Amino acid sequence: MGKYSGDTRVNHKGRIIHSWIQSNGLINWNQRIAYVIPTSYSYSGHSIVDYFLSSIDLASPTLTVRDDLSLESTHKLLTFSFQMPSFTPNNIDPVSDSRKIWNIKKLRKEKMRETYQQVFKEHLNLILPPLSSLPLQKIEAQRYIERINTSLLDALYKSLDTVFGTQETNSVTLRSKEFWTTEMMETFEMKELYYRKWRKTNGLNCLKYWLLHQETKAKLRKLIFQRRKETWQLFCDKMKKGEYTKAITKFSRIRKNRLLRPVFSTIDGPQKAADLMADHLKQTLSDTNCPRSEHISILPCLSTYQSSQECFALTNCPFNLDEIKSLYTPQLWRISQIVPIHKKGDPSDPSNYRPISLTSVFRKILEKCIQPELLSTGPTLDVAQGGFRESRGSLDQVLCLTELCQLYYRKHLYYNSVLGFLDIKSAYDTVDPLFYNLFEEVSIEVILSNHKSSRFPPKTSILQGSVLSPYLYSVYINSLPNFLRPAPLIDTDFNDPLIVTPKLNCLLYADDVVLIADADSMQSLLSKCEEHSLSLGYRWNPKKHVIVDPSPTRQKYYLYNSELPNTDYFPYLGVPIKPGGIVDNSALLQQNINKALGTIRQLITLVVHKNGLNYLLSARFYAQIVRPKLEYGLAITTFNLREVQSLENRQNHCIHQIFGGRSFTSTKVMLHLANLPNLKVRISILQAQFLFRASSLSDDALVTKLLPYIKSQRISKWSQLSKSPLWTSISNEHPETMSHNNFIRKRRQFLIDNHRSKLQAKYAKLLSHCRNDLIVDPILRIPMTRNERSCCVRWRLGWLPLDMHNCLQMPKSIDDPFSYLLNLLPPTLSTRKVRQSIDTWLIRWPSICAILLEMDYLAHSKFPEASNHLGEPFVERVRYIQRKFSDSSGFSFIFTAI
Repeated sequence: MGKYSGDTRVNHKGRIIHSWIQSNGLINWNQRIAYVIPTSYSYSGHSIVDYFLSSIDLASPTLTVRDDLSLESTHKLLTFSFQMPSFTPNNIDPVSDSRKIWNIKKLRKEKMRETYQQVFKEHLNLILPPLSSLPLQKIEAQRYIERINTSLLDALYKSLDTVFGTQETNSVTLRSKEFWTTEMMETFEMKELYYRKWRKTNGLNCLKYWLLHQETKAKLRKLIFQRRKETWQLFCDKMKKGEYTKAITKFSRIRKNRLLRPVFSTIDGPQKAADLMADHLKQTLSDTNCPRSEHISILPCLSTYQSSQECFALTNCPFNLDEIKSLYTPQLWRISQIVPIHKKGDPSDPSNYRPISLTSVFRKILEKCIQPELLSTGPTLDVAQGGFRESRGSLDQVLCLTELCQLYYRKHLYYNSVLGFLDIKSAYDTVDPLFYNLFEEVSIEVILSNHKSSRFPPKTSILQGSVLSPYLYSVYINSLPNFLRPAPLIDTDFNDPLIVTPKLNCLLYADDVVLIADADSMQSLLSKCEEHSLSLGYRWNPKKHVIVDPSPTRQKYYLYNSELPNTDYFPYLGVPIKPGGIVDNSALLQQNINKALGTIRQLITLVVHKNGLNYLLSARFYAQIVRPKLEYGLAITTFNLREVQSLENRQNHCIHQIFGGRSFTSTKVMLHLANLPNLKVRISILQAQFLFRASSLSDDALVTKLLPYIKSQRISKWSQLSKSPLWTSISNEHPETMSHNNFIRKRRQFLIDNHRSKLQAKYAKLLSHCRNDLIVDPILRIPMTRNERSCCVRWRLGWLPLDMHNCLQMPKSIDDPFSYLLNLLPPTLSTRKVRQSIDTWLIRWPSICAILLEMDYLAHSKFPEASNHLGEPFVERVRYIQRKFSDSSGFSFIFTAI
């Protein structure tokens, strides 16, 4: 900007920025308090390219340019500080910078658990109500409840502080201290020292200190690289040695932290953003949509609920149970902190965020106690509602939709139905919250970027995050299916499909609604949906509505005078449905493949690859995280060979990322080592599991009611799924009465038969040399170094060829002596038979590792590193087992998976 900021250089861009600052009335703090001081140093000259701007004047500003630090950039580190105005909005409590965290893992120790119980009892005795007390008035009882709740929280906090102590929350600082070693810090200090001397000296000494600075900088870079490699190996070893559940939890946390989460923000700061979000929710939760003349309440439906003294020990309270039921709970239980979670769409639109409620743990405990009795005494939900119900899944509802469309197709002389997919706008935010005091006097505040909005009471809402909210919402919307039917639905209607078809003209899964009708009746159903929403006080969201019409001349449909879009298919509950209620196989496969490939790419950037975690843990991560994305919807869909092969190719791609190898390398042995079936077998198992579970659903499930008819139809989806090879072997033994254990045995036998058929295939030489047992191969489980495990796996895959009969002194009658020895590796060390022959592995295993190392050298012309400790991890484990069994008879040790 030239003379304006004291810069020695000026160009056209600087004049444009200067003009923009002047036109907007901004303050340039570089010009005020750091005039002439450059922020960028380069060989071509110094300049001011980093600016601090503000629209208001600030108190006690200071700007420091750290030109004494040798950063790997021409820009220098700048620090700008000022005093914040001491202003706090009214009725807004400041948010604490840190959360209360305790190391409660210590509770696993029995002594620590007993100590905590004793300390908590001592604090609890100070707040327990007396056994004999006078009855109190309602106001006094409420105050007493508030005092009890406050004292209980104080007792918990004091007990936790006394026994466990607090846990540090700044984990980033702790990890940084663990990473930097003493040598690295000393090298860094020397690098900075040489840089400062280079800046201050002249002549030949300038060259001397510059060369020393470059040497120490290269040394520091090397130390950082080595330390990163060490910490990476430590992390991988910790993941391998820990329990699998802990490893998957840690891995999921890493994945979640890598995701970019949009946060609602404004140019005026986080406090303004929290207030705007609160205003939006306040408008959404208002009762402007509710009818004034007839306010719908779910409370009469739940009036039969009676509190149980088995759940709550209230005998010591100074008031009776009727006082407790007088619509009052502690105020802290009725404060809901809303955390906005972005769904999709424009991040600057408050309506694109899902308000998740964070409530008191004691409230959740109370709701958990209420839930069983509430479900047993509450109103019966309509058969069309499949969401939030026990033993009902999304695939059950999709299957019902396809079967009902087939019924409609046959009833109307082979005319496909029109499907209308609807969505309720802010479904959880439009329910009258009158379930006693828990939902009646709730206060809501928005937490956003460590800022809190003012509290406001919602007029209509159930809390997202509450235990009872799903059922309360289902009760609230329960009248919609019956309202849309031409006549009430009774159980005898299911005996005649021609009668039940027009009555089941809608299906619900939580707030996802699908209408089933012909072209002439669809608009009438939409009008009834509009009428029902106005009567109960909720609104549909036409922006998310879709009509799937099979007719080439598509009719226009309207809701709230808004035209609904027509599409070729719609992903109902994650499964693409095209006209006629048919699952779109190609769209489903492409959708699953895209999700699976996106997930595996994310995992590869973390730890799931051949140089990251070990093979077994990576394979388990694939089976638990990636494969379910490939498999969604496959249980209710039939595929041809080309479609199955496309899925197999994607699975092979994922397996290659774990074990290595080129794209054309066979994965038969890789899958067998990790005990993973191919997707063709997996699809058959998924279909059989779905049919077996659907055969044993409760009598009030829609699938159960449709089952007698769809079983008798040759072209039904059920009949197509029944042709699965596994289900064919089960169906002859009355699966309705088969136990779950018998089904598991049938599934196991199916996998064994499939493996035997693979061994008889044309290209199965390597697979035939592996062990026939369907277990994880011990070479993935036993302790060994990374190089030893890699050599064992590569031998199994046929990547280390050599005739080993002479080296191993094995008879020629054994085709593959090395694989023969690997097949003898014990999968567990706890059996007596294995312990009797365990001494032989003290001699065998080091020899096997030495031969593998030699073969690796012969195959890759890479000289192996000399080592006198080949096979040491497994040998040490064997010796440990020997000592344990020799010291204590009857000791049992089971070899862990990781």
